[in-house]
Amino acid sequence: MTIVRANGVQRCEGVFMSKNIAYIINSAPGIGKSTLIKNLHTRLPNGFALIDGDDVGRISPYENSIKWLNVMQDNIADCCANFKLYGFDNCVVTFVFPVKERLERMKGLLTVKGFETLHVILECDEDEMCRRITQRNTSKLINTEKAKELNKALKILNADFRIDTTYTNAEDVANKVLEYIAGGIL
Repeated sequence: MTIVRANGVQRCEGVFMSKNIAYIINSAPGIGKSTLIKNLHTRLPNGFALIDGDDVGRISPYENSIKWLNVMQDNIADCCANFKLYGFDNCVVTFVFPVKERLERMKGLLTVKGFETLHVILECDEDEMCRRITQRNTSKLINTEKAKELNKALKILNADFRIDTTYTNAEDVANKVLEYIAGGIL
């Protein structure tokens, strides 16, 4: 598999030899997970599914509880398994997994479904993260103080790859993830 650049946009092309890999993209809110998944959508090679944890965990009324976290994680694992049944052997999963127990639970569920997991953490300076949350007006869902707590918690988690998004534009963040997936940064 190679990285092809056309009109300044990188895209993975060719045959992706690895199968059954779930790339867990983890970060606090406001750091770039949703933007990243949108940028990767048309640039990944064939055989990839993209799953935003926010999309498979929407309930009404919203409740941030262990029950909700378990349902959301179960849904992610089941979605990955379902995509695999239809030939989409690799998944990119995004969500906030701020503590080791939550991350390990997600990895365990994916392992049972036949996936190897690779953990990628997106990082960002707290001031920039708060600016992004305020600018996007997503502080109704999570306040900046809670986002700061999550950001600090993620800094102590182990990761296979880390990307600082503070001064990196969204396109370059996507390029770094594509290079990682293609094996250029292992």
